[in-house]
Amino acid sequence: MPLIVRGLLAVARLPADEHQLAGLVTAYAAQRPALDALYDLPEACHALPVLRRDVQADGPVA
Repeated sequence: MPLIVRGLLAVARLPADEHQLAGLVTAYAAQRPALDALYDLPEACHALPVLRRDVQADGPVA
């Protein structure tokens, strides 16, 4: 898990010392199941993804 958090921080170019990293690893481990649950939708398992979306406005956008 520390490697994942280090990778996320590196991609975002965010510095963190070892104490901060330890806290972020703990928080990530606690939050990851909730994040995964957002994408766990059994009723959508047969849905087709939207590959192209055409949006047309009816009038001027304020």
